[in-house]
Amino acid sequence: MEVTKELSQVNAESIEQLTTSKYNTVKDILDFIDGWRTDKKDISPTGKLSDEQIAQFVKDLHGEIEKMDFTVPKGTIILGYSGIHGIKADGKPVCAWEIADGVSKKLGDEATYISDLPAGMLIGKERKHLVEALENIVGDNEDYINQIISGTDADWNRLENAGTCGFGDNLPALDDLISSKLMGESKNVSSNLIVFIPQAIEEQNNFHKKVFPVTEIGQIFKNDAFQTINGIPKEQLQSIYSEPNGGKECVYDILSQMGREVVGNEMTLQGQTDLLAEAVSENGLLTPERSNYTINKCYDIYNNFIGVELRSKNQEQPLIKAPEGTIRRESYGQSQDNMNMLFDTPKLSLYIDASGVLREGIEPPKPTIIRSLNGELKMTDGFTKGAAEQISKGAIKDFVR
Repeated sequence: MEVTKELSQVNAESIEQLTTSKYNTVKDILDFIDGWRTDKKDISPTGKLSDEQIAQFVKDLHGEIEKMDFTVPKGTIILGYSGIHGIKADGKPVCAWEIADGVSKKLGDEATYISDLPAGMLIGKERKHLVEALENIVGDNEDYINQIISGTDADWNRLENAGTCGFGDNLPALDDLISSKLMGESKNVSSNLIVFIPQAIEEQNNFHKKVFPVTEIGQIFKNDAFQTINGIPKEQLQSIYSEPNGGKECVYDILSQMGREVVGNEMTLQGQTDLLAEAVSENGLLTPERSNYTINKCYDIYNNFIGVELRSKNQEQPLIKAPEGTIRRESYGQSQDNMNMLFDTPKLSLYIDASGVLREGIEPPKPTIIRSLNGELKMTDGFTKGAAEQISKGAIKDFVR
């Protein structure tokens, strides 16, 4: 593309192959924004734009950004992230993106994150120049500028329709557009995607509106290039995610617990960078070759999914405890129906009342182990003989299969 203006406003590191690249560069995008009003004969060069005109601009801008280079070197590990963990010397929190940035620099072509892409630089390192260019379109309206770039208002709160820019028919914010392309369209990258969430989900303000849960995870599940996430088979996490009763939250908690186990009590930026770099490198904690995690889907007495249990070989206690009322676990798709099963923290028991009716009661006298071998039910402690007979007859069909 032909260079038509001075480059003094843009850092040299963001400008590559200005005249020879088949892709749009950062400068090309800024030039496009600067010239958009002039190119539109039906739009005033200085007047205020209507919402419909802004929506048309955003749609045109998306088209130009999609022409940028989103390719990464073959086999590169993609790093996703969310949250904060630790405090820097200046009193500001250590952001997960800063740790991802440090890992990317430390490992070179072995790992990358969104801001390494030209489009990522546009909304990251070059955001100041992007904002200046957008002021030519919408004026100094911080709400509009933040909406277009990040899908937030001027106070950095994501919009109610999270992931969108608030203009047009659900047009995505640039953060979401670029993240979607990286996570959804990357090919020939490492099959093990890293998602680093070192902060507890419940501690993150409106986590459910952030880019990862709104945009990225859905694209990750659709992208066949990724076979594992933090060393865990993607199908396992997708199976949990698809559970209608809290499955999504369970997956977020799993990824968050993994991130916290990697960095432990380390709170400095450099220390966490070194630990994450080690974890994602060959035979690291978050790789399939050395994955120490066991994830169990947990079911109650009615065979309803009620949560997960996460265990690590490095920890004696589970990272996520099985929910109260767990009667059956399913690990990596292998049902444990025909194994010994334990009421870890039982709340319900079955008994026959005086009239011979099967009923539920709370707090059984002791944990009850049920063993199903070759279809034969055997009972030790906890249930009355009558209740066991009712179960054997199929009164509760999903209790033991």
